[in-house]
Amino acid sequence: NLHKQFVVPLQEESKEDVAEDVDDDAEPSTDPNAFPENERKMYEKLCRKAVGLSPKVAAKLYCRYFHNQNPFLRIGPVKMEEAYLKPRIVVFHEIMFDSEISVIKDLAVSRLRRATVQDYVTGDLKPAEYRISKSAWLKTEEHPLLRRFVNRIGQ
Repeated sequence: NLHKQFVVPLQEESKEDVAEDVDDDAEPSTDPNAFPENERKMYEKLCRKAVGLSPKVAAKLYCRYFHNQNPFLRIGPVKMEEAYLKPRIVVFHEIMFDSEISVIKDLAVSRLRRATVQDYVTGDLKPAEYRISKSAWLKTEEHPLLRRFVNRIGQ
């Protein structure tokens, strides 16, 4: 093997009382696009990693160098972190150079638009109060770096 696979257990994350600030008796909304307040609070806690994994679950998660039997990645494997097993969620670290990130940001920033949802009655796309992200679509033909990056992550 050109590169050994190193396996290191993830550190246990700190916990916070999940039930705190979550109102299970919240009045349901008639708007199908409404985001229930208790779910919103849980989402925000998860987003800032305020909800930890149980020690039993955390003990089964690992970080490793990943090459997927690809010769190019055997020489330079990527760092892969298991965040959750069911559903399987992995995070790849350091797969882009800062210079590549800058190019992609420069290409995308002028096109960023607030994320939308489809209105179930009209079929039209519209902003939703619970959606706070912005997105932009880039085509690989727009810049040579985009094609190289798509090929890299496809490995």
